Amino acid sequence: MFDVPALPVEVNRTFSPFKEAGSDEPDVEFWFRHNDGHGISWNDLIGKRLVVVVGEAGIGKTYEFRTQVRRLRSANKAAFFIPLDLLVNPDGWAIALGEDASLFERWKIRTDQGYFFLDAVDEARLTGPTALRRALACMKRVLVGQTERASLFVSSRVSDWNLSQVRNLIEQELVLTVPVPTSNQADDSTDTTPQDTASGKTVPLVVYGLDGLSVDAAKQLAGHYGVQAVNEFWEAVEDGAYEFLASRPLDLKWMASRWNSAGKLGTFMELLEDAVTNRLREQNPGYVDAGVALSPGQLRSGVEALAAASVLSGNAYFQAETGVAPPGVITLGDPLPDWKPHEYQRLLGSAIFDEATYGRVQFHHRALREYLAAWWAKRRLDEGLPFGDAWALFVGTP
Repeated sequence: MFDVPALPVEVNRTFSPFKEAGSDEPDVEFWFRHNDGHGISWNDLIGKRLVVVVGEAGIGKTYEFRTQVRRLRSANKAAFFIPLDLLVNPDGWAIALGEDASLFERWKIRTDQGYFFLDAVDEARLTGPTALRRALACMKRVLVGQTERASLFVSSRVSDWNLSQVRNLIEQELVLTVPVPTSNQADDSTDTTPQDTASGKTVPLVVYGLDGLSVDAAKQLAGHYGVQAVNEFWEAVEDGAYEFLASRPLDLKWMASRWNSAGKLGTFMELLEDAVTNRLREQNPGYVDAGVALSPGQLRSGVEALAAASVLSGNAYFQAETGVAPPGVITLGDPLPDWKPHEYQRLLGSAIFDEATYGRVQFHHRALREYLAAWWAKRRLDEGLPFGDAWALFVGTP
């Protein structure tokens, strides 16, 4: 069995339906949309059968999946954590299960529900366009005959879920069914539908976003990260309007570190620079191993160019897929004409971007976007762009 550390502090995460943002400046409503106290808990989510959980990098998807497996097993339920990228290989299922293989075999001959947490759609896509298909097909094979009592939870970065090919693959390959009474089933000897899909109705797929930390949860974690005067720390967060950072576990960790070492969070510029640096730092070693991680310099120049394009055009959204963008959505090839498609995806997969549906992503917060756009302008001035030309970019003609 994999090593799942005990929870450092009991934090109740919530989930909200993944849906279209209501404005072109979504960061205005971010705090209310993700921390309004109306999200559902794991107790509600675990009762659903086929769920995709999306969230930006570093928000805690993998940790939550591992923790749920531990909790379910402590209640004597069959639960499995499956890294999707391992299923790409022919012997991937055995590798992914590891010491849990015997537990899976015992579950197959029982009648109780099984819970499968399939982690990281984005990692499964690393080795090529067919890799995710192979991983999902593997999952489909091992569940033959068991789809009426399996519950599947799939995690994905927002930028990957926004790709239509990813959504279509999951909907096609991960098909679960609902049992129906045998007496209600028609006897049709010509029916060639696989037994799993013929036995009951298809379970609908639902998509939820992992919400940011609530205020209470953020305070609890801050205390775990060594902050002594938690209320004083949180007052500094609120005074600076830094909730958009403190609602994310990894951001909260480095913010707590700054506070512990200096007794303050620092200036707004210092905090934004730390936020950019930490959010662009790739936390996933799988990307590095696969050779798709971008250098810090390339990431920084890329996000600065996109931030400038967003601020100067007045459009908040970027198109995640290649092709012609709809009105009001920026095509990545315009500000980054020399980049390759896989480089676009890795850039959009960084934690500095956040969710937006219909194949779009956006900067996590307006403050980060405007800060990066200002850096883009400064670099152009340093390169010799006349000030008058730079000024004209920001000031319209009456």
